[in-house]
Amino acid sequence: MRRVADIDLLDDEALLTRMSWASVMVVVVGAVVGVLAWACGVWSDRVDLAWVALVVAASLVALPVHELVHGALFKLLGGPKAHVSFGARWGMLYTSAEGLIMPRRRFMVVLMGPAVLVTLALVLVCDALGLPLAAWVVAVLHLSGCTGDLGFVGIIHRSDATFVQDTNKGIALYVDDGGESADGGDEPETSEPALSTGTSEPAESSLSTGTSEPSESSKSLRG
Repeated sequence: MRRVADIDLLDDEALLTRMSWASVMVVVVGAVVGVLAWACGVWSDRVDLAWVALVVAASLVALPVHELVHGALFKLLGGPKAHVSFGARWGMLYTSAEGLIMPRRRFMVVLMGPAVLVTLALVLVCDALGLPLAAWVVAVLHLSGCTGDLGFVGIIHRSDATFVQDTNKGIALYVDDGGESADGGDEPETSEPALSTGTSEPAESSLSTGTSEPSESSKSLRG
């Protein structure tokens, strides 16, 4: 197992900028579509104080639920060695499993899970209340906060990595020189394979919550 890259979100200003702009674009495009649909009568919500309160409440509730979904997926897909912790920093919530190594596709599922599941739940609840515009707005707001998760998914997808590790600054990518499947195949779910000599040792885990300072990376990312 060879460590081939470290994605350091905290110190990579270019990556942070791209993710920030992605969030802005999600909000802008979502707002334009929402206003046009409402103005054209496609969605007929009555926008009043109660409507605004519902949107705000749903968006706030989605924050901790988003992190809980990350944590549940880490536990479900990471195996018995997965140690999950939660925290908050700079006004952002995060979930961490620092030091945990997972097959790439499982790690991508952990990253994408909240964007899919929480957004779908928000839409279904608002739609059941007969508020399609509210459903659209809360979905857009939640997805705008998922750009960090989805950005990491894109990085992993474009790489040749077969395994991914959660670190205190972001993620580390590994290549399995033995040729095992990127899905994990028969590979132990949370095993930390011997690294090839010449590369630095994977970061020790205090996971975004441990002895070392929590990582905001895939943490706030995941929030």
